Amino acid sequence: MLTKTADATHPTEFSLVLSYSQAGDRYWGYSNLVATSTDPKTLIWVEAVDVSPQQGSAMLRLHFGDGSQQVLQWYLYIGKKGKFIKSREPSSQLILEMRRPA
Repeated sequence: MLTKTADATHPTEFSLVLSYSQAGDRYWGYSNLVATSTDPKTLIWVEAVDVSPQQGSAMLRLHFGDGSQQVLQWYLYIGKKGKFIKSREPSSQLILEMRRPA
């Protein structure tokens, strides 16, 4: 969930499918299609470039309707035995909740 959007009362929520690299001890992956708008400022999809709970960092690349990209990076707080991850900064834009498929 990205909480800093055009309307702060309606965060942008999306699913990320993450793969784990045992060699690199990191997660990476892609979101579902967030929107199908042609508005250049609309978030279309998200790439999880590097999510490393052990190192306490995450990097996401946002892809927008006009083809532009924005890379966001955070330091992480890990809770609930590694299943709840959020930025350490209270004013941040990132909240992740990791769930394994049933």
